Amino acid sequence: MNDVAHPDSISWQHSAESNEGDPCSSNDTSIPEELALLADKYTFSFGEQKSLQKDVIKLKKKIRISCNKQMRIKQGYVQLQ
Repeated sequence: MNDVAHPDSISWQHSAESNEGDPCSSNDTSIPEELALLADKYTFSFGEQKSLQKDVIKLKKKIRISCNKQMRIKQGYVQLQ
């Protein structure tokens, strides 16, 4: 068993601690930056932190409604030509 490499526990713990800024980190105190940008673009405000999943679903519906509206406008413009 001498040929088995044992990982250095200090090095991997340090690298896990340095990823605090990643959107996928386990730090649940704020929403991801990408989600905040979408919420800004579609004038959506998030409620309390416990219902983040529900808020994301509402934002998704709002985005779909907006995209469908834009597609209907474009389709009408094409039909006018």
